[in-house]
Amino acid sequence: MENEEYDILRSSVREFIAKEIEGKALDIEKRGITGEITKSMSEQGFLGSRFPESLGGSNLDRGAYSIILQETARVSPSLAVKILMLNSIAGEIIRDSEAKNIIPSLLSGEEEIGIAFSEVLNGLHQEKLPVIKNGKIQGSRETVMNSGGKYLLTAAEGDENPLVLVKSGMKAMEVRHQLGFRGFKISQVNIESGEYTQICPEGSRRFSEVIDGLGIEVSSIALGISYGSVTKAVDYAKVRTTFQKPLKDYSPVASSLSDVLSEMEILQSYLERSMEMDAKHVLMLKNRSLDLMRRSTKLALQVHGGYGYIQDFGVEKFYRDSMALSSLLVNGRRDSLKLAESVFESPSGTI
Repeated sequence: MENEEYDILRSSVREFIAKEIEGKALDIEKRGITGEITKSMSEQGFLGSRFPESLGGSNLDRGAYSIILQETARVSPSLAVKILMLNSIAGEIIRDSEAKNIIPSLLSGEEEIGIAFSEVLNGLHQEKLPVIKNGKIQGSRETVMNSGGKYLLTAAEGDENPLVLVKSGMKAMEVRHQLGFRGFKISQVNIESGEYTQICPEGSRRFSEVIDGLGIEVSSIALGISYGSVTKAVDYAKVRTTFQKPLKDYSPVASSLSDVLSEMEILQSYLERSMEMDAKHVLMLKNRSLDLMRRSTKLALQVHGGYGYIQDFGVEKFYRDSMALSSLLVNGRRDSLKLAESVFESPSGTI
């Protein structure tokens, strides 16, 4: 796409989100992402952004995909992560496997897929994995995102923790009231004599590779969260008064918000050129975007004062989701070691 086409896409995505999603953002936090919302995202081509048309996708390039993630995250980080999970995690892993025939039904919103994320965080599992025996899979996964899905993508017990797609025998347990991404059902899932398809023999390694390759996508969502939270803080500072003066007239408030907005604009310019970056600079962009996201969402809460913690004001979700994004889709320790190694040109920071 050319720059003008990207601008047109951003405008149309922003218009759609404002019209169809913004008014439902609070409901997403309280009740989850509904089938109706999923269908509307599918009809816009967002769910299949990175898939070829032969599978029911939109066949967009990475720059266009980045725009969709960022603009969606400005209003609903949960919805942005849903798009990411389908396109860049489940879809990326499944598309070249025997299970790729399920992709069209996922992109249409007719069916859902859950992902067990435990091994993502450190590249190895931290709990007992389901066991494959006599052609069936049995066991449980402690933390499954989108746990109500028809399918489950999980690692199984084995020499290389093979990655499998479970197709039956699943039962989602009580949904947790988790810290972040409340648009999803997250719970334990038990598997009893489930049918499955093996996707990859080296499951934990493949999961880690996929997560490590999400630098541009994570940066897009992080900047979207930053913009969403700070925009609310700026609007609030214009109308909220104390001692007969609007908050924006107080230097600490005005300066703090102006500073983070300046940083956002700088990182935005880098994000728009990220398709031309090498892996080291994409990692730098991701680290800076995540750091800014955490600082800006905290600042937005502080500007709102006590009201910031009230769900109806729509700002506390950005702070919660910033913490969840940093934990779920980022391995900070591994990223720091990679960046140190690229700077010192040898293994560094290991002590």
